Amino acid sequence: MECLIVELKQVRDDRDHSVIQLNSLNIELGNYKEKIDKTSKECKSFCKKVSDLEVCIFRFILVSVMHNYWA
Repeated sequence: MECLIVELKQVRDDRDHSVIQLNSLNIELGNYKEKIDKTSKECKSFCKKVSDLEVCIFRFILVSVMHNYWA
C-alpha cells in the first residue's frame, strides 16, 4: 500500500511539473506570436516603402528620358 502511495505522489509530481512546463511554453509561444505579428507588420510597411520608391525611381527615369528627348 505504501508503494502505491509513493507511486501516486510521483505521478502527481510529474503531472505538476508537466503543467508548469506547458504553461511556460504557452507563454513563450505567445511571445513569439507577438514578435511574428510585429515583424509581419514591419515587413508589409517596408514592402510598401520599396514599392513607393520604385515608382519614384521610375518617374524620375521617365522624366529624365523625356527631358533628353525634348532637349
